[in-house]
Amino acid sequence: MTDDIVELLTTEGDHAETHDLPDDARPTRIGTTRSAVFSVRLNTDEIEALQRVAAAAGLPASTLVRT
Repeated sequence: MTDDIVELLTTEGDHAETHDLPDDARPTRIGTTRSAVFSVRLNTDEIEALQRVAAAAGLPASTLVRT
């Protein structure tokens, strides 16, 4: 995972922590009709970076990847 992605995720996470959703916001699950699965190979450094970002976000790594 590149430093740019880590920085983007950190910035978005910080924003989400300090801004509330509008009162009329309705959460939805995007992509529930997906029918294709992609497998990707990550090197050790990418996996470790992914796991660090996921842990910092309080999410499982697989959830972070899907988002």
